[in-house]
Amino acid sequence: MSTGRIASGTAARSRRTTETEGTDTFAEASVAAVPARSRSPQPGKAALGTLLRAARAARGLSQMELSLRIGVSQRHLGFLEVNRSRPSRGMLLTILDALNPPRSIRNATLIAAGFGPEPLTERAGIAMSRLMQTMLDAHDPFPAVVFDSDWYARSLSAGGRHLCELLMPRARGWAGADGKLDMIDAVADPDGLLSTARDAERAAATLLAQFWTEAWARPALLDRVRACGSELEARYGPLDASPREAGAPYLQLCFDTALGPLSFSCFQSIPGLPQDVSTTSHRIELWYPDDDHTRSVLEKWAKNSGPNHPI
Repeated sequence: MSTGRIASGTAARSRRTTETEGTDTFAEASVAAVPARSRSPQPGKAALGTLLRAARAARGLSQMELSLRIGVSQRHLGFLEVNRSRPSRGMLLTILDALNPPRSIRNATLIAAGFGPEPLTERAGIAMSRLMQTMLDAHDPFPAVVFDSDWYARSLSAGGRHLCELLMPRARGWAGADGKLDMIDAVADPDGLLSTARDAERAAATLLAQFWTEAWARPALLDRVRACGSELEARYGPLDASPREAGAPYLQLCFDTALGPLSFSCFQSIPGLPQDVSTTSHRIELWYPDDDHTRSVLEKWAKNSGPNHPI
């Protein structure tokens, strides 16, 4: 082989490595990694090998190079990429850690292998926290809250803090030792969220049904949900076990307050692509005014609340 051909080949490999170094090249690499005859969606068995080949191609690595990095034989990697072998979760995470694909591709690969996704908040860290805080700030003057999978409020918008002050000034201290607000206890508290709610029994049944439904996937919630249910049933009597589809992401609430009736539609959402959602994902709940009076009250309150306003 001539020196010119060697140089040309080296330059080509260098360009390939540089061009596929960043995660934004994954889409192009994934097309190149999949034979043209199988580029139509193939759910199920072909997905894992395709994703692994694409993730490796996006890093400009050969099977041999990757096998040396992670201490696995090239033959075994080859079997994984053609779906002749299935990796354990630990093995798959080792491969993904070495390839570092985009977070959502990482989760798509885990799902294709039959494993649960990793919560986006765990891997995005402070970037996701800032994103959700930006959403809270943008929603002002209306209430909004970010809460975790254990129903502890992580952050409230200014409008959310205003509403808490208005609706439950006599509520017991439902903040934990770490300062997080226990939203399950806020529902259970006789002076809490439902203390001024119209049709409080329906709202209690709806929220309790959601708590119980989530507790099936989050056993850590069971004791708190059980205590909440006992308090609500002692106050309202037996509650409707299924007042709505428990997975519905919305709830309508109306409160009788010193400022008149305030009506809201509340919606829960989880940022990220579908494969980034898990039972441990953080959620954001946005409250929208249902009428002009509620909107006007919140806007005037925000306008008249200076930086030193106690909330």
